[in-house]
Amino acid sequence: MPEGASQGFTKFIERQVRTGAKLYYMMPTVLLAPNQEIVEMLRSGTTRPSKLMVRGVDTDIFSPDKRTINDSIIRFGFVGRLRAEKNVRLLVELEKKLLESGRKNFRFLIVGEGDERKFLEANMKTADFTGFLEGERLSEAYANMDVFVFPSDTDAFGNVPQEAMASGSPAIVSDKGGPKFFVTDGYNGYVASNLDDFVKYAQLFIDDPELLAKMKVNSIEFAQTRTWESVFETVYEAYNEAKEYMDRIRKEQPNRKKRVLKFLRKSPATKS
Repeated sequence: MPEGASQGFTKFIERQVRTGAKLYYMMPTVLLAPNQEIVEMLRSGTTRPSKLMVRGVDTDIFSPDKRTINDSIIRFGFVGRLRAEKNVRLLVELEKKLLESGRKNFRFLIVGEGDERKFLEANMKTADFTGFLEGERLSEAYANMDVFVFPSDTDAFGNVPQEAMASGSPAIVSDKGGPKFFVTDGYNGYVASNLDDFVKYAQLFIDDPELLAKMKVNSIEFAQTRTWESVFETVYEAYNEAKEYMDRIRKEQPNRKKRVLKFLRKSPATKS
């Protein structure tokens, strides 16, 4: 399809999916969402109480103490599925721009599998590919990264930038999706709106070792605030709010349960 028609059709489908999702999410009493953008969308679309539920990171598993490399090379890292929805081909363009600028003291460390791996291997000159990793080997790979590059614009939250930060790597992330909500420009990374931004911020990290060192410390400090204990405080609040609501309904409508059971017994679907 022509680009104009394709974009129009895509936006139409997106509107229909959002409408259906809003109807579905009108069923719960309280809603939890992974980023503030979705919280506001659900709140306005369903009129239900919507709360932010971020995700935690285990700073014992993901830690700079797991680092095994000690050299002067800046390693840009990526962890995730090597698929089109992760926008991983931007890594090829980023490497190309850095090389064209005359910068050579860097490499890419790419962890993951997917149908884009062959393209990346064929078109990147400074990349090391590990394939899928887990456990201690994954922790070690994170710790060996100096800067995390996450071009995906489809992640509702984005666990991997947080895990990278816990390992001592500030992140450059897309301005679309969830990671932009926990990356603060100049503190624990940068939010990039296009390829030029990714290149600019990557060059900053290569050229300014003091900036990189400072943001490594900041990234670790940020990750330490994202314990699972703190994350579940919001979940407990949501359950309490839902319970209070149901207790009130039971008190105000004592025969509600009986009416629901009677309706279900008469339902053709239940009988079948």
